[in-house]
This record gives sequence, structure tokens and C-alpha cells, in this order.
Amino acid sequence: MKKDIKNEDLIHQINHEHPEYLIKDLNKLFKIIEEDTLINLAQGNSIKFGKLLKLESVELPPRKHYDGINHKQIKLGRRRVIKVRQLNKLKDINK
Repeated sequence: MKKDIKNEDLIHQINHEHPEYLIKDLNKLFKIIEEDTLINLAQGNSIKFGKLLKLESVELPPRKHYDGINHKQIKLGRRRVIKVRQLNKLKDINK
């Protein structure tokens, strides 16, 4: 059965394999990585996590959208989406 691995589980696993890293320090590190990732993606930067994956912030142009409830066209402004690209190590798992 598949299991979702949470940050806490990953932190304890890293601590078990590398006892020199304290849980509280790993917890701080994960929070810093999460905050900095959000800040950089909001600024339009892309983030590469080693050879695993790359998060790209892409700004989509404005477009028209049909509102089925009110039966009229509405304008959607520019919006930012996050694209996830698999890099070599994740692509190798899928082979």
C-alpha cells in the first residue's frame, strides 16, 4: 500500500540515518526551504532540487473565459502557475 511521507516522517528518517543532524535543526531547515521556495516562486524564479525536479513559475497571459452560470464572457487577468518538471533521477524511476 502506498504511503504519503510527511515532512516529519522524512525528518525522523534522516535523523535515524544521520544521527549527527538533530531533529529540531532539520525541522528549521525544512521550514526555511519551504519559505524560500514560496518567496522565489512568487518572484517568478524557478527552483531546481538537485537532479530530482524543477519548479518553474510561469505567468499566463490574460484571457477570456465563459461563465456558464451567468452566461457571459469574463476577462481573467494574468495569473501565475507552477509547473513541475521531472529531471533525470525521477525520469529513471519511470523507466
